[in-house]
Amino acid sequence: MIIFIYLSLIQGLSEFLPISSSGHLFIFKNIFYFGQDLLSFFVFLHIATLSAIFVFFYKEIFAALKNKKIIVYLIITTAITALLGLVIDRILSHYFTSNYFIFLFLLINGVILLTAKRLEGNRELTDISVRDALILGVLQGFSFLPGISRSGITIIGLLARKFKPKAAFALSFIMSIFPIAGTFLLKIDALTKLKLNPLILIVSFLATFIVGFFSLFLVQKTLIMKKFIYFGYYCIILSVGGFLFIN
Repeated sequence: MIIFIYLSLIQGLSEFLPISSSGHLFIFKNIFYFGQDLLSFFVFLHIATLSAIFVFFYKEIFAALKNKKIIVYLIITTAITALLGLVIDRILSHYFTSNYFIFLFLLINGVILLTAKRLEGNRELTDISVRDALILGVLQGFSFLPGISRSGITIIGLLARKFKPKAAFALSFIMSIFPIAGTFLLKIDALTKLKLNPLILIVSFLATFIVGFFSLFLVQKTLIMKKFIYFGYYCIILSVGGFLFIN
């Protein structure tokens, strides 16, 4: 059970921190040569982080449900994300467990995060436009690449579109609800084939939820305090270190 707890803690931290949860989970798996296909388990952990999003952003979500414009844009964003994600999965999925591939995109992710300090804006969550929704959909689609953080790339994209840090933070995670839920539904059959002990699933879910909830506070604080670039330094250091020691 220990290895599943480790995976859950990694998921809870890295899903919301802009350092790529999928990249870290695959790196962990490759380091310890864990032979079982855990992709569906990783997807299961996303439901725990999705639950953390609902609890953390319940006020913003209820407000968004009353705004028809935001709901329409959420659907547009999700459709584009799904389409691009399917294309990436079809073409590049066989590279997803390659250390070279993961470390390359972690490096790219780190460089993207370094732009955060120079981005300023005053737009609010309700100022979202069709163009913002289209851009968000594309950015979320690219986050299917292990090493590219969904939260990181979308928050940076929203900051570049002149949203306030707090608005970019909330909008990024609200727009992730449908993609995360959809990914789980697509993989739910594979999850049943893992035949994991229900106790492992329950403990893993709780560990991911708790750690994920508190990591949301960390992301919000670092973003508002303009310390977001430190995550970029971390990704770059991890990537360079990975290339130096990779077999």
